[in-house]
Amino acid sequence: MGPHRCVRLLIKVVYQLSNTMTPLSGNTVLVPGSNTLTRPLEIPEGQNDPENAIELQLKAGDAFLFENRTSHRIGLNRTKVPRKCLMMGYSYSFTPLDYDVQPSSACPRRL
Repeated sequence: MGPHRCVRLLIKVVYQLSNTMTPLSGNTVLVPGSNTLTRPLEIPEGQNDPENAIELQLKAGDAFLFENRTSHRIGLNRTKVPRKCLMMGYSYSFTPLDYDVQPSSACPRRL
């Protein structure tokens, strides 16, 4: 397993609907460059993320893109304010995004 053995199949855009400008507000955590690694991701013992992981701090109306090979996770929301965003993905038609079986209506008919 690992990003060096996967192809880019999916790109997602996330549109932020609420502010996540403070730490511990449920921000997305990304590992820059993880989509091009040729070795396993190194996470120091006792930590949840690699040393170069960044926690995004976004305002409502901000957007960001990432691909399927980018290591990412949702942060813990320790506030009383809900974290809201809209996530849309683009992938090849043979790659289901949010379901296990792609409906036949989503597949183009072959002539």
